[in-house]
Amino acid sequence: MTNSSDPIHEEPKLEGEQRSAVANIMVWLQARPFLLVLLTALLFLIGVGLFWITPKLGFVAGLLWALVGILVTLLIGQHQAPLPVSVQTTEQDHENEQVELDLSSHLNLLDSELEKLHDQNWELREAELKYNALLNRQGDIIIQQGDDGTIHFANKAFDDWFDRGDKEIPFQCEEGSLVDMDPDHLVEDAGAMQEQNRERSDIRQYSQGQLNDTLLHEKLIETTQGPRWFRWTETLMRSAQRKETLRLIIARDITAYKRVEAASEAKSRFLATISHEMRTPLNGVIGMANLLEQTELNPEQISYVQALRQSGSSLLSLVNDVLDLSRVEAGKLTLKEDWTSPIQIVEEVAELLAPNAQGKGLSIASWMAPDLPEKVLLDPVRVRQILINLLGNAIKFTDSGAINISLELCLPAQAHELLGKELDLEQSLLHFSVRDTGIGIEVDELERLFEEFEQIDTGRSRRHDGAGLGLAISRHLAQLMQGDLMASSTPGKGSLFSLYLPVAALAQEETEDNAKPLKGKSLLGIDLTSADELAFRSYCQDWGLSFHSLTSQQWIAQEDNNLAPDHILINGADSERSQKILDVFDPEITGILTRPLPRRRIVLIEPSERSMIAQMRETGMTSYLVKPVRKSSLWAGLQGEAAVHTASEGVEPADEKPSAPITTESEAEQHDKETSDKLHVLLVEDNEINALLAKSILTKANIKVSMAQSGQQALELYDEQAEHPFDVALLDLHMPDMDGLSLFDQMKKRDQVTGCSIPKVAFTADALQETRKTCLAHGFADFIVKPVDPQNLINTVHATASQSNHK
Repeated sequence: MTNSSDPIHEEPKLEGEQRSAVANIMVWLQARPFLLVLLTALLFLIGVGLFWITPKLGFVAGLLWALVGILVTLLIGQHQAPLPVSVQTTEQDHENEQVELDLSSHLNLLDSELEKLHDQNWELREAELKYNALLNRQGDIIIQQGDDGTIHFANKAFDDWFDRGDKEIPFQCEEGSLVDMDPDHLVEDAGAMQEQNRERSDIRQYSQGQLNDTLLHEKLIETTQGPRWFRWTETLMRSAQRKETLRLIIARDITAYKRVEAASEAKSRFLATISHEMRTPLNGVIGMANLLEQTELNPEQISYVQALRQSGSSLLSLVNDVLDLSRVEAGKLTLKEDWTSPIQIVEEVAELLAPNAQGKGLSIASWMAPDLPEKVLLDPVRVRQILINLLGNAIKFTDSGAINISLELCLPAQAHELLGKELDLEQSLLHFSVRDTGIGIEVDELERLFEEFEQIDTGRSRRHDGAGLGLAISRHLAQLMQGDLMASSTPGKGSLFSLYLPVAALAQEETEDNAKPLKGKSLLGIDLTSADELAFRSYCQDWGLSFHSLTSQQWIAQEDNNLAPDHILINGADSERSQKILDVFDPEITGILTRPLPRRRIVLIEPSERSMIAQMRETGMTSYLVKPVRKSSLWAGLQGEAAVHTASEGVEPADEKPSAPITTESEAEQHDKETSDKLHVLLVEDNEINALLAKSILTKANIKVSMAQSGQQALELYDEQAEHPFDVALLDLHMPDMDGLSLFDQMKKRDQVTGCSIPKVAFTADALQETRKTCLAHGFADFIVKPVDPQNLINTVHATASQSNHK
């Protein structure tokens, strides 16, 4: 707005003031004629005086002054002097003057307001230009449309895709408004795009007169540059100027996003299909190898079958890794958290892979810190998957030495340094570590290990196989659980892989101290590995035992004559060595009377050393533990509980659950026969090999099997058995004439007619988690993935049959 003190606006005001002063003088002189005569005479005398002083110049000056006097007289004479009627003004004069003053004031105020309006209009024009430029530079299309379909405003982005001359606006949502075209040129996978070539349903329904309600739409629209996908919002608003309801439409071109989405979905479908197609024959290969191994074979044939099964398992592991990677990249991998014992997970993984390590002559042990929580909230399946991968790699890349898997708690303050964030008050930070004495890794190669399809040894002569996916998937899983996976290594000396997971932990309940009988006692370990020694020393410290570790040579040489342990632990089933170790307790041999024979004499054996149990019993050993040893198993062995089988009590490993009674094989077979004679299963499987495998497994378990190779054949059998219904139906999901979900629906209708509830199990090679959720949500009683474990299949059939209501 212009300032009122601007000189441009002051000039007219000053001129008016000057004119007003001259007029006042003239009026004043008119009112006094004698002063006018005196002024004229004065001017004339000045002219005569100048003429008299200088005759030459004075004549001209005098003549000029005389003319001035005459002009002044004439000028003043033109103004009529006010009639001197009265010296006092009347009331009407005062009112007239007040009106003139008020009118002048209003005129000045009006001028000021007009000036303000002028400035505001100028500012509005500036704002309009600015916002129009802003809207036209937007990549999104912005349209304002009236009730009659007239476009009141459209920015430049609209002109880039559409012609303003078109009568119909392209962003309409009526049925049939979609462009029917072949979008093959948008994505390579035309089938995927055709499935998307339909209008998406509105997120929210609205009434026609409802205002300020935003709607979201998405569809494929024909443009001047070809078909494009658009997503737009539509907002209803009322125009006060036009007195109508306007549609504000903001649209965005999402064709690039659709291409990526379609490609991602095509990739997911491809991986799901290839996974199914690969797992189906693998189920036959591994399953038939298991069945073949149960027949009478010579040693050479047994080695061939084992190699066949191992190769199939390796290929299955690769398929699972690729499938997991696709889930991670697509963001479809979900966690299933549960309250789980982290100690149990570590011990189970160590036991699972111990045969692989022992087969290479490696020592494997697990160690648990004493302050670990009993239960934590995590996904046990995914944590187990990570640890199996880490421990498997350690075994693969270690030729000699030992492998140790451990679990401990980190300090809360370490969370920020390790994970870059603080822990919640109820969280703890678990540290799983796998240490080996293998080949090691160069420091600059460590991070490359966690990239997909990357391996340290990439040459053609590399010794170790693998696709390079395990560590990449493991780190993805760790980060999905808000943790991380790290590595450190020294070439030639080994590597350490650390998994850090923040978890919610249950507070440990105070329980009776069952280790009281062990407090104050002592344990002697003979020839222990460094990993076993570390674990046993920690356990003994937790229980209040004193722990000593010596080699057999040191003990036999009696380097510590004062050592009289209450319990002794010997590593390795060597009867001659064990006899020499125990002879040290014989006073007749050593001459030491203060060294009684230990109460518990335990030998640590490898699974392959079970045949030595009888000889170890003859040397005086009281019990044995199979490596790797669980903490609970060692505790039970030192307590002398029935959980630990002595050499004279049986041949079961000490770390297996003792609470279940041990039954003979004939008793187990009799039990299976009694419970399975009544079971009748419908197996729907179009693959002949998989059908033969499943039927063989179930038949050997005394389960009657009826087979169907198509959905239609299955329905016919289902109808034939209406009077004596099946106990369980195993349905393959992928069949040429009818998929498993459709077959399930048809069977369900028949169940409603007959009043029977026949449980149905999905039996498929589709291992996608989404497929599992879909089947369970659809009503399937269970979900079995091929390749199937024979015992798991039998157990699932028995468990599912109990849900049937027609028995």
